[in-house]
Amino acid sequence: MNQILRNIRNRLFSGLARREDLERVYDQIAGLMQIYTAIRGDAVIKSLRGWAISPDAMGVILCDLQERISPVVVEFGCGQSTVILASYLKHRGGGRLISVESD
Repeated sequence: MNQILRNIRNRLFSGLARREDLERVYDQIAGLMQIYTAIRGDAVIKSLRGWAISPDAMGVILCDLQERISPVVVEFGCGQSTVILASYLKHRGGGRLISVESD
């Protein structure tokens, strides 16, 4: 019976990406982006994982900021998002970033 269930499971999930595969792909894409960023001479950020803001959430914030004339960003908790926002505002040529950290 166990062999039958294993065969069914294998057929159902064959061809689907495993979590480890997705993690590996994410790491490779993040590394490639770090290389391109370093070559351009821009700020290189660490992978956006764990406590860091997710890339899609940061994309939403950046889209909102580009619609503002002179954006002021107040951020609670410094980290990779601080580097991204500061770099964006610098390249944009204006705006203000206020970051509050508990440490």
